[in-house]
Amino acid sequence: MSTEQVTSAIVGSFRWIPPEEGGRLYPPDREHLAAKVRLEHGAADGDEHCLLIDGIAVDRESEVRARWQDPDHAPAVNPGDVLTVVGGNRPIARLEVTSVS
Repeated sequence: MSTEQVTSAIVGSFRWIPPEEGGRLYPPDREHLAAKVRLEHGAADGDEHCLLIDGIAVDRESEVRARWQDPDHAPAVNPGDVLTVVGGNRPIARLEVTSVS
């Protein structure tokens, strides 16, 4: 794992999972979020890591910038990776990584 990848800004497409797919009935009405995420198709251990996300639109898909709260213990991500935001133990949103800078 490269330190540069882990400490870099993550840019991606953020989408709340709709209630009919198991997401929240009313997503939080805020532009910033600190959330637990899992890297889909990533770490075999299924660890959750805290991601700080900025630029969220409540009512539509949005391009966001994010960074790890604890970059020393976060997984490296690459364009095309998908981070699943979890609330409790259920997925509530997805962030598809478009770039890491």
